Amino acid sequence: IKPGAYADLVLRDYASPTPLTRDNVWGHFLFGLGVAPVTDVWVGGEQVVADGRVTGVQEESVARDASERSKALWERLQ
Repeated sequence: IKPGAYADLVLRDYASPTPLTRDNVWGHFLFGLGVAPVTDVWVGGEQVVADGRVTGVQEESVARDASERSKALWERLQ
């Protein structure tokens, strides 16, 4: 990655319980990295997740909207 270059990149917090070797790298990839939490994501060179939180999104507003919509849905289902 260099300045001015577009990049899509995902970083995960992967603390392996076993050493990573060329003999077991695919096991780590298939069974360990897939469940490791995402910490940071860049899409097209722009960071969209920082420290596990989506950037540019007001989480409280999204949670409030989801709560209101779920109440309305439950009312319609009853």
